[in-house]
Amino acid sequence: MALKVTVKVGNISNLSDARYCAGMGVDLLGFVVVAGKPGYVEPDRFQEMRGWFAGPQVVAEAYGADDFDYIIKNYQPDLVELSVEDLLILNPEGIKLIIAITPEGFSRYGSIVEKHKPEIAYLLVPANTPQPDILELARHFSILVDDAEGSYKQLIDLKNVGLALKGSEEARPGYKQYDELAEVLEFLEEM
Repeated sequence: MALKVTVKVGNISNLSDARYCAGMGVDLLGFVVVAGKPGYVEPDRFQEMRGWFAGPQVVAEAYGADDFDYIIKNYQPDLVELSVEDLLILNPEGIKLIIAITPEGFSRYGSIVEKHKPEIAYLLVPANTPQPDILELARHFSILVDDAEGSYKQLIDLKNVGLALKGSEEARPGYKQYDELAEVLEFLEEM
C-alpha cells in the first residue's frame, strides 16, 4: 500500500501505533528518545517494538537531547528530528536529519540550515505556516507540515510537501482507536 505523499507519524509510544502505521504505508515513524519528555520510549522497549514492524524508516525525536552519541548507539535511527536550536548544540554528523523550524526561524538561522543542507532530509514546519512560505521552502527542501490533520486536503497537491501526524496513547495494550489518523491515512491511499 502506498500513500499519495510522504507521511511521518511521530510520538509513537506503543506497538499498536507502530504496526498500524507500518501497515498503512506510513514512511516515517517517530519515537521520543529523550528521557523526561512526554511519550518517551526507553531503548529496550523501543528495540522490542522495532522487531515487530517493517517498512517505515525510524526517526529519533530528540528535542532537548544532550547526548547525541547515546541516541545513535541505543536507538540506531534512520533519521534524527530536532529543532534548529538543538542542531546548533549537538552538531550531529553522519545521519539524515529532520529539522523543526518556522519561517521566522529560517530567516534567523538560514545560514545554519544551509550549512547542514546535505544532511537534512526534511524541514518540519508548523501547520499554521502560510502556504506561500511552505511553497518557498519546498523549492529548496522536502517539507513535512506538522500536525496537519486539519489541513491535509489542502496540502496533498503541493510538490515536495508531506504530512507529519502524531500517534497517541492506547487505553490498554492492543486496544486503540484510530479514528482521526485512519481518516487521514485512508484519504491518502493511492487508488
